Amino acid sequence: MKLGRHRNRRRPDAQQRRAKLKLACGRLARLAAKGVLLIALGAGAVAGSVFTYRWALRSPQLALTTISFRGLRQVTEAELLQLTGLSIGENIFRVDCSGLEQAVASHPWVRRAEVQRRVPHELLIQVDEFKAIAIVSLGQLYLLNAEGRPFKRVQPSDSMDLPRVTGISREQYLREPETASARLQQATEMMADYRRLDPTDPPSELRLEATGITLISQSGVEIHFGEGERAAKFARLRRIRSELSRRGLLAQSIRLDNRVRPGWIAVRPSRGTSAEGDSQGIGNQE
Repeated sequence: MKLGRHRNRRRPDAQQRRAKLKLACGRLARLAAKGVLLIALGAGAVAGSVFTYRWALRSPQLALTTISFRGLRQVTEAELLQLTGLSIGENIFRVDCSGLEQAVASHPWVRRAEVQRRVPHELLIQVDEFKAIAIVSLGQLYLLNAEGRPFKRVQPSDSMDLPRVTGISREQYLREPETASARLQQATEMMADYRRLDPTDPPSELRLEATGITLISQSGVEIHFGEGERAAKFARLRRIRSELSRRGLLAQSIRLDNRVRPGWIAVRPSRGTSAEGDSQGIGNQE
């Protein structure tokens, strides 16, 4: 009797295992069916994408009809179109935007360019131009931007009234480009500071000398800044000009480059007398 009961217990265990196996097989079959469906859908999507891409490259409905430029000040559309080699009627998706940006940026006035497709018919080219703030003499004359970078040789068509930066030779620039660029940037920053100090008498020339920087204004005033302490020297210059104005004097030259006594200022009034004093005023007139 004990043996018979033992056999009866095994029979439902086998039935449970067969039921679990059947359930697992059903789940596996459903997962496999879903996988096949996803693969089929993916293949269909890829095939559809390939078909759509091929259609887009050949469709006359995506022909280029308009090329627009933005940000142009010094450069003309005709100059840039010649660089791009684009032609009306070209398929808009066949245009190499990256190559087109490089072609536009090869123009000496262009800092960078960005091309956008405007489907179905337009290309928009956003141009960022350099801004010339001075002319630097490096054997030949070059336009200089605010970062102190000579970016373009001056041409007869570049009719600009800009201050000149002198004192660096072409050989120096080629031999020590980083040092020369740093000095040129220092010069452009000084010009910007001086314009803020006196917008009515802007810089005409900046001389980069062994002893520092000398600025000459359009009215002919020579201001010898020397090296270093630019903010402090501009503060002294503001006070001394105020004192000169109070006394009814016009300066021919102002020296802020005394290395032994940095706060000492020497002023030569334009009427032929000279004066010396510290940053608080003028004294010891000769």
